[in-house]
Amino acid sequence: MENIILYLCSCLSCFIIITILCGFMDDRYNRIFANKYIYIGIELGITFGIAVVNLLHNEILNITTWIVAVSLVAYILYYEDFVKPVKRVLECEMLVGIISICESLGVGLADWLLELQDIEIKANIMQICLETAFSKVILIFLYFMAFSKLMKKRQASFNKLQKESLII
Repeated sequence: MENIILYLCSCLSCFIIITILCGFMDDRYNRIFANKYIYIGIELGITFGIAVVNLLHNEILNITTWIVAVSLVAYILYYEDFVKPVKRVLECEMLVGIISICESLGVGLADWLLELQDIEIKANIMQICLETAFSKVILIFLYFMAFSKLMKKRQASFNKLQKESLII
C-alpha cells in the first residue's frame, strides 16, 4: 500500500512540474505540431515514466531522466524563429534548476515548520507526501507569482497584490 501511495504522490509531483515546464515552453516557443493531444500524451507519458524512476530512489538517474526528457521535448516539440535550439534547451534546463531549488526550499521549510511545532510524523511515507505537497505549493506560488512573468516573451507587469506577495 505504501508503494501505491508513494507512486501516486510521485505522479502528482511530476505532473505539476511537467505542466509548469510545458506551460513555460508554450508561452515562449511555438509548437511543432498543431494537434494538442500529442502534447497531452507526451506530458502524461513523461509524468508516469519519471514517477517510476523516482521510485528507484536513485538521485543521479532521476536528475538525468529529467534533463534528457526536458531536452528532448524542448528540442523536438518546440521551435522559435530566431532562436537556436541549444538556447531553447538551455532555458528549459535552467527552469528545471530553478524548480529544483524551489522544491528544496519547500521541503526545508516544511521540515523546519514541523520541528518548530514539535510535530513528529512516525510514518515515513506521510513525511514524504507532506514534504512533496508543501514543496509543490511553494513551487506553484513562486512560479506563477514571479518566474512566469519574468520569463515570458512579452513582459507582463506585476499588479499591487503580486508585488506585496513577492515582498512578503
